Amino acid sequence: MSEERWETVNGIMMTTERIGAYGGTGFDREMLESAAASIKANGLPMHVEHDLGRPIRVRNFDAFVENRADGIDLLRFSVEIHPDDAHWANDLGSVSFTMTTPIDRPSGYVEPDAPEIAISADHAWFDDDAILAAETAMRSAGVAPELISAERALQFSFLPDPQIFLSVAMDLLTGLGSSAIWEGVLILFRSRRTPPGGDAEKSTTINLTLLNDESSMTAVIETNSEAVALRALDSVDEMVRAIRGQKVNSDAEAHLDALPSEPSTVIWDDQARKWTPPA
Repeated sequence: MSEERWETVNGIMMTTERIGAYGGTGFDREMLESAAASIKANGLPMHVEHDLGRPIRVRNFDAFVENRADGIDLLRFSVEIHPDDAHWANDLGSVSFTMTTPIDRPSGYVEPDAPEIAISADHAWFDDDAILAAETAMRSAGVAPELISAERALQFSFLPDPQIFLSVAMDLLTGLGSSAIWEGVLILFRSRRTPPGGDAEKSTTINLTLLNDESSMTAVIETNSEAVALRALDSVDEMVRAIRGQKVNSDAEAHLDALPSEPSTVIWDDQARKWTPPA
């Protein structure tokens, strides 16, 4: 039987035009060329509408920079999309990617060489002060300064969503507990702003990627309720124990009974009080 045909898609990821949602922030050609080199070397995960619970299966990513007639530089891409996801090729406006950029720091600040926690949040919804305050709260909760990195996130779509991104080494999480993560998330929840044209009622999405050696799993929480976010994060510790084959608190088993043996993405269902695979 012949292999199903992957569909090739071409498009523009970003340009040197200024971005209104981010207060007129723009990128120079050097930034675009750096992004193209990184994509060619490492590929790039793609998701539907910035939702990490809805990944698009892709392969053979390529990216390059070209100049438009009016002098604007474009970061173009080509990628092959899995046959079952190919319908997204007809709606590239819904296919998105996210990048992070450093936040201005006081002189003398030393960027961690090998952070075990990285936190970022969309710059349209969370300003730099909020992100740095979240970093400070997590340090106060026990995260060593050399183990945490905080940056602003930029999502490339017509209007970015309120998203928080965290990646945490499972070893560190096992030692600290998810309460340290919660301290940073709580600061961001209470510091959220609504950008021009944004929906003040739109739920915040927390994307928590748990790193374990060469594997990873992303836990997605979508809510504007601090209580819901806290419930979900409280159950992360037991989920990590279950993934590692360790004894799980009997009270937490109901949160985990729908998980596959090796999940890559799970979604918090607050009504059922459990983590579930993407629909």
